[in-house]
Amino acid sequence: MIFIFHISWFTFALAMVTILFFGALERYGFTVAVFLRWLRSFLAGPRKVSQPWWKK
Repeated sequence: MIFIFHISWFTFALAMVTILFFGALERYGFTVAVFLRWLRSFLAGPRKVSQPWWKK
């Protein structure tokens, strides 16, 4: 929609990247909320600490 109001190569590329991103999410069966949860889990890593480090 923004491309219609502000026609430039940058907004065209932004629209294409956005379409590809949401297309990939749909292809792999993610919703935006599930993808963000997965990304948070991926960035946190496999180690889950049961106690905060400052209470050791």
